[in-house]
Amino acid sequence: MNQFKFLKIINFEYQLQTYELIKSSIQKDISHLELKKNNQQLTRTETDTLEFYKQSLKILIESTFLQIYSQLEEALYHECSNQLIKKNASISRFEMALKALGYTIDSDYWNALLNISKIRNCLLHGNGRLDSDRYGIDTKETISALNSDANTALIEQTNLKNHEEGVFRIKLNEQFLHYCFVKIKNFINSQK
Repeated sequence: MNQFKFLKIINFEYQLQTYELIKSSIQKDISHLELKKNNQQLTRTETDTLEFYKQSLKILIESTFLQIYSQLEEALYHECSNQLIKKNASISRFEMALKALGYTIDSDYWNALLNISKIRNCLLHGNGRLDSDRYGIDTKETISALNSDANTALIEQTNLKNHEEGVFRIKLNEQFLHYCFVKIKNFINSQK
């Protein structure tokens, strides 16, 4: 078995540590404003600021996930840079190159990463909307599979306000970040 040169667990740990630092700062501000709200001392501007902070947490989760995935994709690219890489848009384009380098990709570990890539594609290409994701049905099935595998709601489907019934957007929960980290770590460790 080969060991990765570029795909390192520590890089993903740094991503999660950065997330935790920023989240902590935002939550401190939310707690301060929630306390004022409970005491009915919140100004109109502070009410807007509170909503902004709550929205910021959702954005932080999504952007951290996209950063983790980008780190994965870039590391795979560097691992395979001396090999012929297919033109596919997903990380599946690295399969032949990874096989040629002696890595195991016909495993549950690799399949988990492929499922994670579907969520990335929905976020990046459809802004998280399942109706505008050309693979919407497959993405919904992937969400169910991921949630089932984790035995918790990693990803939720929420109706979009002011849209017709059945227009959904995905909402990543914080547990999804940790799930992705574990799946990437399992894939890396399976190659040792």
